[in-house]
Amino acid sequence: MNSGIADAVAAAEAVSAACSEPSRGPAAVTGYASARHSAVRDSGEAAGAVRRAAV
Repeated sequence: MNSGIADAVAAAEAVSAACSEPSRGPAAVTGYASARHSAVRDSGEAAGAVRRAAV
């Protein structure tokens, strides 16, 4: 599933938090990276299930 718009919004929010309050920057960016990692893993698992079902 394409999540480009949601990803862009989440990235912009992380950057905005980092810019408006620099002490929150590392946590905001780490939180975004963690969420993206989870989404990529889930997307890969879903794609694999679709491929297996198609065979």
